[in-house]
Amino acid sequence: MDNTTYEYFIRRCWNCSRFKRGADADIWNRLLTDYWEAQNPTDSHTKNPQIKYLKKLGEVKVFLDKAFHKLISTAEKKKINQSAIADLHNYKGIVNNSEVPQEIFDALKSSFTIINDNNICPFPND
Repeated sequence: MDNTTYEYFIRRCWNCSRFKRGADADIWNRLLTDYWEAQNPTDSHTKNPQIKYLKKLGEVKVFLDKAFHKLISTAEKKKINQSAIADLHNYKGIVNNSEVPQEIFDALKSSFTIINDNNICPFPND
């Protein structure tokens, strides 16, 4: 799982630069670190690692939910295939309901296929 998939998904959906609207690979990296710590707790943790992970997961999901909303809106305006739009809604649902980074990552990768095949969102200009 690479950190840039998360960042570039948001950047493509919003056509924005890094650090805008949650488009920061470091946010995804922190999520992965928190997930690992929640799965492998040690006595050295001062806070409950599961709570820390769920908080970061919530933050990531908010950024991705807004990006999916923008993506789907753009796809509808461009009148792309309804099946592809339904798939994007499905991937948005997977992201919203998942508690595992790998599932979220897979949904983003699948969404990129639709974005690229239908030329929905341009690459950011920065």
